[in-house]
Amino acid sequence: PPELLVDSLSACTEPGVLSRLSLPYNRIARDDPEALFRLPAVRGLQHLDVSDNPLGTDGVTALAESGIVRGLRILNLSKTNPGVPGMKALTEAGGLAGLRMLDLSDNRLGPVAVKILAACGGFRGLRVLNLTSNPVGDAGTVALAGSRALSGLLELDLRDAGVGHDGAIALAESPHLNSLL
Repeated sequence: PPELLVDSLSACTEPGVLSRLSLPYNRIARDDPEALFRLPAVRGLQHLDVSDNPLGTDGVTALAESGIVRGLRILNLSKTNPGVPGMKALTEAGGLAGLRMLDLSDNRLGPVAVKILAACGGFRGLRVLNLTSNPVGDAGTVALAGSRALSGLLELDLRDAGVGHDGAIALAESPHLNSLL
C-alpha cells in the first residue's frame, strides 16, 4: 500500500539518495502524492514513473507543486488521468527544461490539454513525447505542430490519437518538428 511506501521512504532523510523511482501499479491515489512527493528522499530524482496509478488532477497537481519535477529527465504519467487542470499545473511548475522524455499516454487528454502542453515554453529540451491513445484530434495536433517549444522533439507518438488529414498535414509542414525521426 502507498502508506507503507511513504513510511519506508520517510526513513531516508537525506535528499538526492534516489535518482530513479519506478512505482507503476502501486494504487497511488489522489491523496497519496502530496506526502510522497514532499519526502527528502525523492528530491533530486532524474527518472519518475508513476504510471498506472489513479493520481487524477489532484495527484498530478501535487506532483507539479512539490518541486520534484525540477531536474527530472524522464517522467511517465501514463494512465494517471491528470485532466486539463493537472496539465496546467504541470506546465506551470517550472524547471522542466531538462525533461527529455514525457509519457502522457492513455490519459483521455483532448485538444485543450494538448494545447496547454504545446504552449509551454519549458519543454525546450524534450526529445520524446508520447500521447498515444488520447483524443488529441486535429486541433491538438495542429497546436503541437505549431509549437516552437517542441522543436527539439525527435519522437512524437500519436498512435490512436484521432489524428486526421488536417493534423497530418500540419505535422508534415511544421517548421518546428523537422527533427522527428
